[in-house]
Amino acid sequence: MLAVIVVAAIIGVLVFMGSIIQKTVVTVGPPILGTTVELNDVSVSLLSGGFKLNGLRIGNPEGFTQEQPLVAVGKLNVAVAPLSLVSDTIVLKKLIVKDAEFSFETKGGVLGIGGKNNLSALMDNLSKYTSSDPKDEKAPEVADDSPPKKFIMNHVLVEGAKVNMIIGGNAVQIPLPTIEFKDIGVKEGGVQAGTAVAQIMGQVLGETVKHVLVALKDETLKVGGQAADGAGKAVQGGLDAVKGLFK
Repeated sequence: MLAVIVVAAIIGVLVFMGSIIQKTVVTVGPPILGTTVELNDVSVSLLSGGFKLNGLRIGNPEGFTQEQPLVAVGKLNVAVAPLSLVSDTIVLKKLIVKDAEFSFETKGGVLGIGGKNNLSALMDNLSKYTSSDPKDEKAPEVADDSPPKKFIMNHVLVEGAKVNMIIGGNAVQIPLPTIEFKDIGVKEGGVQAGTAVAQIMGQVLGETVKHVLVALKDETLKVGGQAADGAGKAVQGGLDAVKGLFK
Protein backbone atom coordinates (compact mmCIF):
# COMPACT_ATOMS: atom_id res chain seq x y z
CA MET A 1 0.00 0.00 0.00
CA LEU A 2 2.84 2.37 0.87
CA ALA A 3 4.45 1.68 -2.49
CA VAL A 4 1.24 2.59 -4.28
CA ILE A 5 1.03 5.87 -2.37
CA VAL A 6 4.66 6.72 -3.19
CA VAL A 7 4.16 5.95 -6.88
CA ALA A 8 1.00 8.06 -6.96
CA ALA A 9 2.85 10.92 -5.28
CA ILE A 10 5.70 10.74 -7.79
CA ILE A 11 3.27 10.74 -10.72
CA GLY A 12 1.48 13.71 -9.20
CA VAL A 13 4.74 15.62 -8.85
CA LEU A 14 5.75 14.77 -12.43
CA VAL A 15 2.44 16.00 -13.80
CA PHE A 16 2.96 19.45 -12.29
CA MET A 17 6.77 19.51 -12.52
CA GLY A 18 6.82 20.97 -16.03
CA SER A 19 5.16 24.22 -14.99
CA ILE A 20 7.24 24.35 -11.79
CA ILE A 21 10.51 23.98 -13.73
CA GLN A 22 9.51 26.60 -16.27
CA LYS A 23 8.61 29.12 -13.59
CA THR A 24 11.78 28.33 -11.64
CA VAL A 25 14.03 28.86 -14.68
CA VAL A 26 12.57 32.23 -15.65
CA THR A 27 12.46 33.36 -11.99
CA VAL A 28 15.87 32.20 -10.76
CA GLY A 29 17.82 32.90 -13.97
CA PRO A 30 17.55 36.71 -14.40
CA PRO A 31 18.80 37.72 -10.89
CA ILE A 32 21.79 35.37 -11.25
CA LEU A 33 22.76 36.31 -14.80
CA GLY A 34 21.62 39.92 -14.83
CA THR A 35 19.76 39.44 -18.10
CA THR A 36 16.62 37.89 -19.54
CA VAL A 37 15.97 34.14 -19.49
CA GLU A 38 13.22 32.62 -21.62
CA LEU A 39 11.90 29.07 -21.83
CA ASN A 40 9.16 28.00 -24.24
CA ASP A 41 7.98 24.90 -22.42
CA VAL A 42 8.98 21.74 -20.56
CA SER A 43 8.14 18.21 -21.72
CA VAL A 44 7.75 15.56 -19.02
CA SER A 45 8.11 11.79 -19.51
CA LEU A 46 6.10 9.84 -16.94
CA LEU A 47 7.79 6.59 -17.99
CA SER A 48 11.42 7.68 -17.56
CA GLY A 49 10.89 10.42 -15.00
CA GLY A 50 12.84 12.77 -17.26
CA PHE A 51 12.32 16.28 -18.55
CA LYS A 52 13.14 18.11 -21.75
CA LEU A 53 13.48 21.89 -21.75
CA ASN A 54 12.48 23.42 -25.08
CA GLY A 55 13.44 26.87 -26.37
CA LEU A 56 15.84 27.98 -23.62
CA ARG A 57 17.38 31.37 -24.40
CA ILE A 58 19.63 33.63 -22.34
CA GLY A 59 19.63 37.24 -23.44
CA ASN A 60 22.59 39.56 -23.92
CA PRO A 61 23.68 41.69 -20.95
CA GLU A 62 22.85 45.37 -20.94
CA GLY A 63 24.86 47.34 -23.51
CA PHE A 64 24.90 44.57 -26.14
CA THR A 65 22.54 43.59 -28.96
CA GLN A 66 19.13 42.74 -27.57
CA GLU A 67 17.65 41.40 -30.82
CA GLN A 68 19.41 38.04 -30.49
CA PRO A 69 20.12 35.86 -27.45
CA LEU A 70 23.62 35.33 -26.12
CA VAL A 71 22.85 31.62 -25.70
CA ALA A 72 20.25 29.51 -27.49
CA VAL A 73 20.06 25.88 -26.39
CA GLY A 74 19.11 23.24 -28.92
CA LYS A 75 18.26 20.44 -26.49
CA LEU A 76 18.38 20.19 -22.73
CA ASN A 77 17.48 16.81 -21.27
CA VAL A 78 17.28 16.03 -17.57
CA ALA A 79 17.16 12.56 -15.96
CA VAL A 80 15.93 12.67 -12.38
CA ALA A 81 15.91 10.09 -9.59
CA PRO A 82 12.12 9.56 -9.24
CA LEU A 83 12.02 8.96 -5.49
CA SER A 84 13.88 12.22 -4.87
CA LEU A 85 10.91 14.15 -6.23
CA VAL A 86 9.01 13.51 -3.02
CA SER A 87 11.97 14.42 -0.80
CA ASP A 88 13.54 17.72 0.25
CA THR A 89 16.49 17.21 -2.12
CA ILE A 90 15.91 16.50 -5.81
CA VAL A 91 18.64 14.40 -7.41
CA LEU A 92 19.32 15.03 -11.10
CA LYS A 93 21.20 11.99 -12.35
CA LYS A 94 22.20 13.58 -15.63
CA LEU A 95 21.75 16.94 -17.32
CA ILE A 96 22.68 16.95 -21.00
CA VAL A 97 22.92 20.17 -23.02
CA LYS A 98 23.18 19.60 -26.76
CA ASP A 99 23.81 21.96 -29.67
CA ALA A 100 23.94 25.20 -27.71
CA GLU A 101 24.91 28.27 -29.74
CA PHE A 102 26.68 31.26 -28.23
CA SER A 103 26.75 34.64 -29.99
CA PHE A 104 30.01 36.43 -29.16
CA GLU A 105 29.81 40.22 -29.42
CA THR A 106 32.62 42.71 -28.81
CA LYS A 107 32.99 46.43 -28.27
CA GLY A 108 36.36 48.14 -28.70
CA GLY A 109 39.85 46.67 -28.41
CA VAL A 110 41.85 44.84 -31.08
CA LEU A 111 39.40 42.45 -32.78
CA GLY A 112 37.44 42.78 -29.55
CA ILE A 113 40.38 41.82 -27.32
CA GLY A 114 41.09 44.34 -24.60
CA GLY A 115 37.63 45.85 -25.06
CA LYS A 116 34.29 44.63 -23.79
CA ASN A 117 32.48 41.46 -24.79
CA ASN A 118 29.13 39.98 -23.88
CA LEU A 119 30.45 36.67 -22.50
CA SER A 120 32.75 38.38 -20.03
CA ALA A 121 29.94 40.79 -19.09
CA LEU A 122 27.72 37.82 -18.28
CA MET A 123 30.54 36.28 -16.23
CA ASP A 124 30.89 39.54 -14.32
CA ASN A 125 27.19 39.44 -13.47
CA LEU A 126 27.54 35.83 -12.37
CA SER A 127 30.59 36.66 -10.27
CA LYS A 128 28.63 39.32 -8.40
CA TYR A 129 26.02 36.70 -7.56
CA THR A 130 28.51 34.03 -6.45
CA SER A 131 30.40 36.52 -4.25
CA SER A 132 27.24 37.62 -2.44
CA ASP A 133 26.14 36.18 0.91
CA PRO A 134 24.43 32.79 0.29
CA LYS A 135 21.94 33.68 3.02
CA ASP A 136 20.66 36.47 0.79
CA GLU A 137 19.60 34.00 -1.90
CA LYS A 138 15.83 33.94 -2.31
CA ALA A 139 14.01 30.84 -3.39
CA PRO A 140 11.80 31.21 -6.47
CA GLU A 141 8.13 31.65 -5.76
CA VAL A 142 6.97 28.35 -7.20
CA ALA A 143 5.21 26.86 -4.20
CA ASP A 144 2.99 27.98 -1.34
CA ASP A 145 4.57 27.85 2.11
CA SER A 146 6.66 24.74 1.47
CA PRO A 147 10.43 24.99 2.14
CA PRO A 148 12.66 25.51 -0.90
CA LYS A 149 13.93 22.34 -2.55
CA LYS A 150 17.61 21.58 -2.74
CA PHE A 151 19.34 19.99 -5.70
CA ILE A 152 22.12 17.52 -6.37
CA MET A 153 23.42 17.14 -9.93
CA ASN A 154 25.43 13.97 -10.43
CA HIS A 155 26.54 14.55 -14.02
CA VAL A 156 26.40 17.59 -16.31
CA LEU A 157 27.39 17.23 -19.97
CA VAL A 158 27.55 19.98 -22.59
CA GLU A 159 28.25 18.73 -26.10
CA GLY A 160 28.01 20.02 -29.65
CA ALA A 161 28.17 23.67 -28.54
CA LYS A 162 29.36 26.38 -30.94
CA VAL A 163 30.30 30.04 -30.74
CA ASN A 164 29.30 32.41 -33.55
CA MET A 165 31.45 35.51 -33.88
CA ILE A 166 32.80 38.10 -36.32
CA ILE A 167 36.57 38.21 -36.88
CA GLY A 168 38.02 40.66 -39.37
CA GLY A 169 34.60 41.26 -40.87
CA ASN A 170 34.03 37.56 -41.49
CA ALA A 171 31.50 35.31 -39.77
CA VAL A 172 33.29 32.52 -37.91
CA GLN A 173 31.89 29.55 -36.01
CA ILE A 174 34.06 27.97 -33.32
CA PRO A 175 33.14 24.45 -32.15
CA LEU A 176 33.58 23.92 -28.42
CA PRO A 177 34.92 20.70 -26.93
CA THR A 178 32.68 18.63 -24.68
CA ILE A 179 32.35 20.20 -21.25
CA GLU A 180 31.72 17.77 -18.40
CA PHE A 181 31.58 18.04 -14.63
CA LYS A 182 30.08 16.02 -11.78
CA ASP A 183 28.73 16.03 -8.23
CA ILE A 184 27.29 19.53 -7.91
CA GLY A 185 25.82 19.86 -4.42
CA VAL A 186 26.92 16.39 -3.29
CA LYS A 187 29.35 17.57 -0.63
CA GLU A 188 26.80 20.03 0.75
CA GLY A 189 23.95 17.52 0.79
CA GLY A 190 22.15 19.63 -1.80
CA VAL A 191 22.22 23.29 -2.85
CA GLN A 192 19.49 25.75 -3.71
CA ALA A 193 18.50 26.22 -7.34
CA GLY A 194 20.31 29.53 -7.71
CA THR A 195 23.59 28.11 -6.45
CA ALA A 196 23.33 25.10 -8.77
CA VAL A 197 22.64 27.31 -11.80
CA ALA A 198 25.51 29.62 -10.88
CA GLN A 199 27.98 26.74 -10.63
CA ILE A 200 26.91 25.26 -13.97
CA MET A 201 26.92 28.57 -15.84
CA GLY A 202 30.22 29.58 -14.25
CA GLN A 203 32.02 26.50 -15.54
CA VAL A 204 30.37 26.55 -18.98
CA LEU A 205 31.01 30.27 -19.51
CA GLY A 206 34.57 29.95 -18.24
CA GLU A 207 35.39 27.24 -20.78
CA THR A 208 33.62 29.15 -23.56
CA VAL A 209 35.47 32.39 -22.89
CA LYS A 210 38.83 30.60 -22.80
CA HIS A 211 38.30 29.05 -26.23
CA VAL A 212 37.04 32.32 -27.72
CA LEU A 213 40.05 34.23 -26.39
CA VAL A 214 42.45 31.66 -27.82
CA ALA A 215 40.69 31.87 -31.21
CA LEU A 216 40.98 35.66 -31.16
CA LYS A 217 44.65 35.45 -30.23
CA ASP A 218 45.31 33.12 -33.16
CA GLU A 219 43.62 35.59 -35.47
CA THR A 220 45.64 38.55 -34.20
CA LEU A 221 48.88 36.70 -34.91
CA LYS A 222 48.00 37.10 -38.59
CA VAL A 223 47.85 40.86 -38.13
CA GLY A 224 51.45 41.01 -36.89
CA GLY A 225 53.38 43.80 -35.24
CA GLN A 226 52.40 45.81 -32.20
CA ALA A 227 48.68 45.11 -32.52
CA ALA A 228 49.24 41.36 -32.25
CA ASP A 229 51.61 41.79 -29.32
CA GLY A 230 49.14 43.96 -27.43
CA ALA A 231 46.26 41.63 -28.19
CA GLY A 232 48.31 38.64 -27.06
CA LYS A 233 48.95 40.26 -23.70
CA ALA A 234 45.26 41.15 -23.37
CA VAL A 235 44.30 37.57 -24.13
CA GLN A 236 46.67 36.19 -21.52
CA GLY A 237 45.23 38.58 -18.98
CA GLY A 238 41.75 37.44 -19.92
CA LEU A 239 42.72 33.78 -19.56
CA ASP A 240 44.23 34.43 -16.14
CA ALA A 241 41.07 36.23 -15.07
CA VAL A 242 38.89 33.35 -16.21
CA LYS A 243 41.02 30.84 -14.28
CA GLY A 244 40.65 32.78 -11.05
CA LEU A 245 37.05 33.89 -11.36
CA PHE A 246 35.33 30.79 -10.03
CA LYS A 247 37.93 29.32 -7.64
